[in-house]
Amino acid sequence: MNRAGTLWVAADDEEMEEVRRKENYYYRARRWRREVLDARALAEAEPKPETQDWAGGLRVPADSVIYPPCAA
Repeated sequence: MNRAGTLWVAADDEEMEEVRRKENYYYRARRWRREVLDARALAEAEPKPETQDWAGGLRVPADSVIYPPCAA
């Protein structure tokens, strides 16, 4: 199964505050489907070892972000 979308990841509580701000300002206000993830839900969504110590994140299934240097 190929799951598209964007997964914004927060390393700590300060970054989780930014996740909540982004979720509210950008996505809730525009009625986009989104989900704020705690650390456990993030580990289930992205089960790579390097995600195990992260605070959480924001999943936006209909969003996509491309990092230009990698895409070129």
